[in-house]
Amino acid sequence: MDKKQSLGSEIYSDAASFGRVYAMIGAIFGTLISIMFIIGGIYIIYHKSHLKSVNGTVISDSICNQLDKNSKSCSTTYTYTINGKNYKGTSTSSNGYKKSENIKIWYDPNHPSVNPEIDIPSKTLGVVLIIIGIITVISAWVGVYLTRKYKFAAAASGVGGGIDIIKNII
Repeated sequence: MDKKQSLGSEIYSDAASFGRVYAMIGAIFGTLISIMFIIGGIYIIYHKSHLKSVNGTVISDSICNQLDKNSKSCSTTYTYTINGKNYKGTSTSSNGYKKSENIKIWYDPNHPSVNPEIDIPSKTLGVVLIIIGIITVISAWVGVYLTRKYKFAAAASGVGGGIDIIKNII
């Protein structure tokens, strides 16, 4: 009977060891992904804060290409006026527009004719990405802490990680 207990203890310890390693690898990848989310969120907030908007008019119906079952890419040509000067631009977005439709154009006030944009993400999306990044990195490292502090959490993580690996192989 001692052998069964020592075998069970050995399996439990090995699962805990694997769980600690698995949690650390997850935390490292979670941190890298979180950094990308945070950088993306900061970029969206910063990018939009430097642009101004003006109403524009679509010159001709957008030309759209279906990328896959759920998404498309549409090229839209439009005109817009800033300080009495007319500009023409073409942007790509997921939305298609009809000729003469009014749309919002985003432009750099220092270079109004360079890279005007339509359908830019809102600052709210940037904030949400930053929050998701922060929550993800905190969660990942709390998981590492729990697997270091509690052997049961480490063993559970190890068993779960092992099952995930086996499911991905099969």
